Amino acid sequence: MNRRNHNHRDRRPSTSLLAALLLPVMFAGYVYGTDVPPLLAAAVGKWQGWDQRPISLLEQALFEGVGQSRPAGRQLLLNSCVAGGTTDYVRLADYEQRFQRYCQEFANDGPNLSRPPRELAAALFQFMHRRILTAGYADDASDVGQLLASGRYNCISSCVLFNCLCYECGLNPRAIEFPNHVRSLLIVDGQRLEIETTCPDWFHAAIDGSRPASATTRVDNRLGRDVDDRKLAAIVYYNRGVDLLNQRCYADAISVNLRALRLDPANVTARANLLAAVNNWSLALCEAGRYAEALDLLVRARQQAADHPPFRANQLHVLSAWCKSLCEAGKFDQALSLLKSAHQQIADAPAAIDSITADVLRRQSSGITAF
Repeated sequence: MNRRNHNHRDRRPSTSLLAALLLPVMFAGYVYGTDVPPLLAAAVGKWQGWDQRPISLLEQALFEGVGQSRPAGRQLLLNSCVAGGTTDYVRLADYEQRFQRYCQEFANDGPNLSRPPRELAAALFQFMHRRILTAGYADDASDVGQLLASGRYNCISSCVLFNCLCYECGLNPRAIEFPNHVRSLLIVDGQRLEIETTCPDWFHAAIDGSRPASATTRVDNRLGRDVDDRKLAAIVYYNRGVDLLNQRCYADAISVNLRALRLDPANVTARANLLAAVNNWSLALCEAGRYAEALDLLVRARQQAADHPPFRANQLHVLSAWCKSLCEAGKFDQALSLLKSAHQQIADAPAAIDSITADVLRRQSSGITAF
């Protein structure tokens, strides 16, 4: 799945202070092993109060690991649909029925289930592409339930579906998370078999050693991280978060990234997307002239992630924009009062604040309001 990586876009107000605009990041190139870094785990806990969206009973069961009594394939299907945003029981039942019909259709082809594991996996893969993945690749098609209903897929939804099918046929799949991508994984005869689920001719290429023409996603195997079903659901959550961030639904993006981190606290990408959502929300508030709200958001964010440079840069950007607005209205005294209090809120940037203050004083003494 080639989703947009985060980057910094500089905005330069009249005081030459910088505002770093973070764009959503998918599968960032920071990889941890199976152990959760203590500092990251602690940081995740501090953010939980920011999730203001209701948690459904199905999500609660997923987070707590209770009531997970279905066969593994159908449980992964349910959890992934819930992570994808579906909590309506009727729709979930419809998705499960569609899945079971496909499983029965595959099983009805007598020789399939009696094949050796590698051949069975290849037959499942070909069946999935021929019968289910029928409407083409779509960057935002992360919901496996919608895949079953529409045939549209991306790497995460096709990986989840393939793993669900594998479970139903007696195989024991896992997945590998890469920067910008995810693949299925099987251990066959003691060897790791990586499966590019978006590529219809992957198994043919694996046999003859060639690279399939349709396998356009290049990954660095050194950055791969094996993930279980719980962490696979976390990937669904933060893919959903990227879509929400692109739609400027910042509070919702924060919520789903936090839920991804509840399932996989070591997921650096989900944390990066969380920070991007907070950062971009503050800039959107600033652009709307809601400066006090923007600054308050960044102050609270820095209490959770003091080591995130864009938060500090954007505090200065919002402060500069607010002062500019006040100066344009001839409210120089209010701007100076704001800057005085800013020395406490942004205590690590006295030189930058002094620079803005000097500019306000110069404009006040000269009666200059235009920028």
